[in-house]
Amino acid sequence: MGVQLKGNGHGEAPMNPTIAVPLFVVGGLLAILFAWKSAIRLRHRQRSKEARTGIDQTQLSRTNSFNAALKKHFLYAPLWGNRHSREFRFLRLHMGSLPLRLEVICLLAYLGLNIIFIIVTVDWWISDYSKKMFQLKYSAGHLAVMNTPGLVLSAGRNNPLIQLLGISFDSFNYMHRWVGRVIAANAVIHMSAVLANQAYMHGTEYVLYIIWQQRLYICGLVAILGFLFIVVQSLSPVRHSFYELFLHLHIALAVMSFVALWYHLQNLLQQQVLLGTLILWGLDRAGRLGILLWRNIGRQPTTATIEALPGSVARVDVAVSRAWRFRPGQYMYLYMPCLGLWTSHPFTVAWTSTGSDSLNLGEKRSSSDSLKALIGGSETTTMSVLIKGQDGFTKRLLQKAEESAEGRIKALALAEGPFGGIHSLNSYGTLLLIAGGIGITHPMSYLNEVVGTFAEQKTATRKVHLVWIVRSLDHLTWIQTFMEEILGHDSLSSPINQNGHSYFQFPKLLLSISLHITAHKDTVEEYIPTPSTPWTQSAPPSVPVSIHHGKPCIQSVLEKEKAEQIGAMAVSVCGPGGLGDSVREAVRNVQGEKTVDLGLLAQFAFADIVNMKYTLQTCIFTHQTNPALTACNSSCNPLEKNLNTLWEKGGGKWQPQYQYCKTDDASLVQYQGGCASCLEKQDNTKVLGLGGMGAACDSKPNATKDETVSLSQSLFTLTSTSPSSFPSSSPSATSSSKLSSGAKIGIGVGVGVGVAALGVMAGIVWFCMRRRRAQTQSESYMDSPDTQSYGGLGTQQSYAEGPKSSAVDSEQTYVPELSTTEHKEQPPAELSGKQVVAELPI
Repeated sequence: MGVQLKGNGHGEAPMNPTIAVPLFVVGGLLAILFAWKSAIRLRHRQRSKEARTGIDQTQLSRTNSFNAALKKHFLYAPLWGNRHSREFRFLRLHMGSLPLRLEVICLLAYLGLNIIFIIVTVDWWISDYSKKMFQLKYSAGHLAVMNTPGLVLSAGRNNPLIQLLGISFDSFNYMHRWVGRVIAANAVIHMSAVLANQAYMHGTEYVLYIIWQQRLYICGLVAILGFLFIVVQSLSPVRHSFYELFLHLHIALAVMSFVALWYHLQNLLQQQVLLGTLILWGLDRAGRLGILLWRNIGRQPTTATIEALPGSVARVDVAVSRAWRFRPGQYMYLYMPCLGLWTSHPFTVAWTSTGSDSLNLGEKRSSSDSLKALIGGSETTTMSVLIKGQDGFTKRLLQKAEESAEGRIKALALAEGPFGGIHSLNSYGTLLLIAGGIGITHPMSYLNEVVGTFAEQKTATRKVHLVWIVRSLDHLTWIQTFMEEILGHDSLSSPINQNGHSYFQFPKLLLSISLHITAHKDTVEEYIPTPSTPWTQSAPPSVPVSIHHGKPCIQSVLEKEKAEQIGAMAVSVCGPGGLGDSVREAVRNVQGEKTVDLGLLAQFAFADIVNMKYTLQTCIFTHQTNPALTACNSSCNPLEKNLNTLWEKGGGKWQPQYQYCKTDDASLVQYQGGCASCLEKQDNTKVLGLGGMGAACDSKPNATKDETVSLSQSLFTLTSTSPSSFPSSSPSATSSSKLSSGAKIGIGVGVGVGVAALGVMAGIVWFCMRRRRAQTQSESYMDSPDTQSYGGLGTQQSYAEGPKSSAVDSEQTYVPELSTTEHKEQPPAELSGKQVVAELPI
């Protein structure tokens, strides 16, 4: 079969270079992917540079139909339907989740390469059964060994390909598991061919003899059993049910299997490939240990302050010995010796600060900072994470804080990182940050960066909308200190000018916050802001904070943001799997579409009345930014008492939700028409929701039952329209079980690409097999080894065989990422879902 690499002079078989072709093909695909990702980075950098010069960002939001279709039906699309992040469960066991179509195509290509090259390198037409089995065990064993470098590289925390290719650790971990399964399958084929040949030549009794008596066979069997056990214990139900046990057992089995394989390949050239694999693994482990010691050993040890918060959540402030530099979306691994010396878990960093001030946005460093960091000076980096108490490590951590007298403890810790953070959002004019529960840690890091870089004029972001879905109002205290710093930043209050001109067409950052309380036991009065959640009331007038009851309609939120977006738009989600799937579906639905007009029919609940009231009160009475409003003072002033009623206290209690309807002898209905008519006649003014508030006074929708009132016209009309006779409940959107035409097209394209790839591979097989037959006719095949003396495998007179293992080091599960980035593997402690980042240029 063409050129053969020579043996080492001791009689072992030469190593066939054809076996390495799959490795070279994968390397070529990675090179193409690197070029593609580099082009995307250059485009984002150019877009950010142009935006910082003050160019109209409308020019930067354009896309083409091909890119939109590619994202909708291929890059962002799950394999089937809309389910990707939400895992399948059977009897409460985690059974895994569906991959993306792109991941399936890559996986099928990888599996196809391995299958094809096993077929190609075996002469299936040869009549000699012993030679045929020899070729099969030779191909399967060599191919298993050639896959081991990718196995180790894809499992490493310090994998350089993560940053070079912009692929998340979750995607590499997904491929790591499949590479391990392929290696284990090749090892089983290798062993089966060897034993079948021995049984054919010498009988089954001889097979039992060599398995228990010869070191070559003993080591090979130990390696294969170790790899197979790794495959079984790394299955999703076992891995998620017993994570810490899985982690330690996984590493122990990998070490055992590699040692056994090393002795199995003694004096064979394939041992050099295994040596390269072990060097990669050793470099990753040594690098992790070195970084861990460097980060945490200085003049002062790394410490963690753990504070118990409502909702079984702990805030952990980790003060490391040396200064770190974090990017938004990055995570770290936290070790707590008091809870377990060999246990570490990943947590997304919600907030970072340097120096004595634990919360200091946009702080600039002096030139001596690097020297201080080098010698371990007094300057430290404090990283804040939020940890949801679940099982194991996180449960013990929360219990220690709750059992203390002050609800807070301080302990020694070790921090390893940072990792992740492969998605930069600085080139996007509009950000939609969506979080569910403890997933708020991820968008907080981006908010921290945006307000700082906006003031320094280093970002294209002009508009940010934060949507947080949380169970109870008490949970808003999780981010109390963070939000106080953000809402008090100059970027949200003072205009930022560049050379005397408005920076980026907008002098201030446009930030809006929507909070959604999902606990059904909460009443309307409970989810109106109270002194227990002061940050919701400390926002400046330019930052609207709205509180709603129930879950949001993600599709409506996204369409609204798309209609008002500035420049290119990015959507990031971190939360439960169901939330991630809803956001992914909504992003796919708006790809390449025009803005949807929602003005013909309006439905709203009481939370929307709060928003309308706030807008009217602010624009008409509190902050009259438009001089034209002065002309309508006489017409609109009678409404001031009505609009101020909703949030005022009476007798120490909040006023009933529809008290504004009765205030001042029900003057709202009497004067709203005149105020709206006057405002309509003025230049550059809009009539905001007066008709809707009047209609709500008649029907009074019940917010606790998610009732709404329907209008036959827009909310922005002059007079109120007749509401429906009875409040109607808004049905929740249900997904159809049928696939859309676009989804069918996407699946068809994916299948077509796969069929084409398999066709090309089949052509290669046909060509190689024809060449193989011609070669065997012209020259005799190489002699098989002395099976009598060496059992068909040989220590010095046999061809190499290399059973390999499944995963080596999959200590990590998720951090977060619609890049769509979403996390297939949920971290054992921190997140209930994954991060998704999606680009939404119109």
